[in-house]
Amino acid sequence: MANRIFRQFANYLENQPVFLWGEVSVGAVGAPTVNASKSKGIASVARTGVGAYTITLSDPYTDFFHLGATKTLSAGAPVAASLVVRTVDVKGTKQITVAFVDGTGAAIELNTGTVLNIQLQLKRSTV
Repeated sequence: MANRIFRQFANYLENQPVFLWGEVSVGAVGAPTVNASKSKGIASVARTGVGAYTITLSDPYTDFFHLGATKTLSAGAPVAASLVVRTVDVKGTKQITVAFVDGTGAAIELNTGTVLNIQLQLKRSTV
């Protein structure tokens, strides 16, 4: 009989991991637009400064494991940027603040037309 909970396939020692995916398009002056149909569980993404963004989740979670992002460039020259997680509060405010930085650690703006594919790894919703 099949395991209907599918825990054995998560490759986690933690119980009840949750994976959220999102797609965010970067517009003029770094303004983000969330693709709602491809971003279930992500309520919003707001630009808070040069290369800095706040991701707000739809639900609170008990713990945060990892955030990964890949960039797809549709226009302009590529920007060599690394994603840095600044603060995490997935229980209270349901927010994760991130920044894109260059090799020296300075904040940099993503090009207009960049599409971010975000993957969040969390632990069980408290809802």
